[in-house]
Amino acid sequence: ITLGSKTYKGIVNIVETEGTQVKTGVGANAYEQVVKLIKAIPAKQSKNTVIYISEPKMIELKEELLKRDFRLIDLDFTNGAMEGENAIKMPVFGNVVKAVTALGTSEKMYGLVPEHTVYGYATDGGAGDFAVVYDDVNEKTILRGKIAAGVQIAYPSETFYAENVD
Repeated sequence: ITLGSKTYKGIVNIVETEGTQVKTGVGANAYEQVVKLIKAIPAKQSKNTVIYISEPKMIELKEELLKRDFRLIDLDFTNGAMEGENAIKMPVFGNVVKAVTALGTSEKMYGLVPEHTVYGYATDGGAGDFAVVYDDVNEKTILRGKIAAGVQIAYPSETFYAENVD
């Protein structure tokens, strides 16, 4: 994203540039890919790491879990504040796996500690542009603002992404 003269990286770009790659193997199913990604995470941050996958990958993961005799009732769909069918707690490992619409149909998976992700904006140094505009047609006063916004990861080396390659 470019705002004015500043360019900001998206979170996927940061993870893939500065994170640790985990190769999950060609033809591996979603369950095996998630397990390989979880096993690659150091023990000190393993339980805090959330795995983000695409919605089609989540469907594939659930199908694999059912084939492995995990009943849907065995899977923790609530995990505290994360409710709904788009987040499950992985049996045995305990990591939360969350489906993210923004990943589209991506085959890649991302593992990071949510608290390490910072979304911010700047309003100083000319990064923002604000204006008050009066709309004659609708007789409304509008505050229009443009701000420089971006994402940063506090510990990019402790983030992971998995690719379906050997």
